[in-house]
Amino acid sequence: MEMKTKIPKYVLRAFELLRSHDISAYLVGGCVRDIMLGHKVHDWDIAAGAPPDEIAAAFEGFRLILDGLKHGTVGVMIDGQKLEVTAFRGEGGYSDGRHPDSVFFVPDIEDDLKRRDFTVNAMALPVEPDGYVRPEQIFDPLGGMADLRAKQIRTAGNPVTRFSEDGLRVMRALRFSCRLGFEIEAETAEAVLSCRHMLNRISRERVAEEFYKILVCPAPRKILTEYIEVFTSAIGLKPANTDKIDLSDADFITRCVILFGDSTEDVLCGLKRSKSEISSGKAISTALTAPHDNTHRCLIDLGYEDTRRLLNASYALGRLSERDCRKLISEADELIKEKAPLSEAELGVSSEELMALGYVGARLGRLRRELLYAVADGKTGNTRAELTEYINKTEP
Repeated sequence: MEMKTKIPKYVLRAFELLRSHDISAYLVGGCVRDIMLGHKVHDWDIAAGAPPDEIAAAFEGFRLILDGLKHGTVGVMIDGQKLEVTAFRGEGGYSDGRHPDSVFFVPDIEDDLKRRDFTVNAMALPVEPDGYVRPEQIFDPLGGMADLRAKQIRTAGNPVTRFSEDGLRVMRALRFSCRLGFEIEAETAEAVLSCRHMLNRISRERVAEEFYKILVCPAPRKILTEYIEVFTSAIGLKPANTDKIDLSDADFITRCVILFGDSTEDVLCGLKRSKSEISSGKAISTALTAPHDNTHRCLIDLGYEDTRRLLNASYALGRLSERDCRKLISEADELIKEKAPLSEAELGVSSEELMALGYVGARLGRLRRELLYAVADGKTGNTRAELTEYINKTEP
């Protein structure tokens, strides 16, 4: 069986250079899994049967990135694209529960594959000089193809051992299950639960990265519900409303608000997310307690993206009907299209003109906000004349 690939030219060029130096090489890891599933490949990884210095020599004349050299990885820029080529390697113990204490190089691809996390990521595929890959040539010592066909996630070796080596693999198992729609094999699932304490040894940033990738999957309800103890350990707070999560857009902040409500800000801070995400999570969770009867005001207070998140979360939580949610999103779209004023700077009357009327300091700031809300409420138009008339009617 011959299979036409979408292997980019820069990856094929790397294989040509390695072949010209008599270095055996394979596609490995997630790219092989995705090729065999017919999915789009995002990251191309190559394993090569030579020490790092010999791999680097094969790319003489190319820009090299050598910050991963101690782990056996040579980065090379080909046609403006970065590619990583890693020597076949084995690993020593994992005393910190995340990183190997030592790395050593092995001559056999099988030894390299056996130290990987899951069987579906522990396959190797040669690339022919003509640019084809042939599935029958896949090197699969751990039964990854059988697990792909069975649609299951299974560790490469004893699951407790694998999760004890690197606690992040607990979250990765959940992420692959969610992303691929695979079940977690029974023994591996039992170890996911029993080894969840290993997540306490992982940096918050890495846990957050995996949690993010799970939440932006199309349908995370099943994995969140079935492994809620793991997520409670990982996040430090038990998620709520997991049964409603699939109703929302696949947006990280929206789904955090659905799961954690008033505690969203604390959760995002604990996961060391960005200031903008923390600010959005706080604003949306706070706004959930207020009525949504004025879309223009929502846009003023939250901005367009967070208004959509608020409406989407409200629908998922049963506070808005699907029809009303769509209606309000359409209103928001129309207001943006019409360039409705969303900030004081867009008012039809300037600060200087208001100061000439005698408004200064804090009172000036309050008036400008009041005028913006008055426009949103339909109490006045946004021209200078209309705003001045409104001031004369309402201000003492």
